[in-house]
Amino acid sequence: MQEKRTVLAAPDSLVIDGKIQFGVFDRAPRNVNMLDADFLNLAGATPRFARRMRLKQWQFYSISTPEVSLGVLIIDLAFVASSFVYAYEREKGIYHEHSRVKLDTKRQLASNLYSGKCFFYDKNYSVQISNNLDKGFHEIKIEAGESREAPAIEADIKLMQTVGANQPLVVSLPVGANRGMYSHKAVCPTRGQLRIGDKEYECDASRDVGLMDEHKAFYPRHTYWKWAMLGFIDEKGRTVGANLTDNLIKDQDRWNENAIYCGDTISLLGSVRFRYDRRDMMKPWTIFTDDERVELEFIPEGIKSDKTNALIVNIEYYQPYGVFRGKLVDDAGTLHEVRDVFGITEYHNAYY
Repeated sequence: MQEKRTVLAAPDSLVIDGKIQFGVFDRAPRNVNMLDADFLNLAGATPRFARRMRLKQWQFYSISTPEVSLGVLIIDLAFVASSFVYAYEREKGIYHEHSRVKLDTKRQLASNLYSGKCFFYDKNYSVQISNNLDKGFHEIKIEAGESREAPAIEADIKLMQTVGANQPLVVSLPVGANRGMYSHKAVCPTRGQLRIGDKEYECDASRDVGLMDEHKAFYPRHTYWKWAMLGFIDEKGRTVGANLTDNLIKDQDRWNENAIYCGDTISLLGSVRFRYDRRDMMKPWTIFTDDERVELEFIPEGIKSDKTNALIVNIEYYQPYGVFRGKLVDDAGTLHEVRDVFGITEYHNAYY
């Protein structure tokens, strides 16, 4: 029989005496101090430089309205950092993207979600993320100037994350002996403005959601995953959605980041199965659990992709965006019908 997983009270610090605390937590730790982890198990002697060079961290957001979707990322691989902003005008079927890669230090990832700051600056490009969990929101400001490939994209958007209203999925999972990955994922009502060229779009918090993914990990050199995330606001005004992953962890019934969101509750799941065509990621995907609590079809509308092969970095990455159809069944046995809900899937295979 599969061991039932439970949500634990979060520690104040994620790493205590060099050891990463593993589990599913009820909130984000105040101190996500991953650099204090002795991930090489050298009795505390793992060099700080080695810890910094192996820590991979990012914040990613996907925001959607009936008219447009927005994706924004800041990722720090230690030796290099990158960022992208993409917008997809759904009714027109038009995709726009700005992206940057940097070797200098004009970037930062937040140390915590309660009062943290992220930024990525380059010529004609600025992404700023303010994490204000104590105040109940995360704020994204984007200024990406017009280029030959894409119109200017500007945004000032808040994702509302309120304690007692929309419960996040907060996990710390083992990917090796004292190697861990930490993630905070949430479905948040979203408000604010987005401008693409001279066209303005409004995010309405009674209708629109943003998906957030904060991630910090000591992955091995080769890492891989398949991921899906979706969210919507139901007829009762609750945020509902799912986060679903199949990755390098061996025992995924015990250690995973699979869950169903419903307002102030979260339902933990076992392992998840993905069916898709590696030769054509734009074909429909099927995502399900053996216990039939998740049965989803994903129909891509477009795709963000990247293939990088440079020195010690080799990345194959596809992120289709589109709509989900099917069902989710939470711990209370409540059936949540998924009807053309916008979201994303992802295939990631990397050596870094």
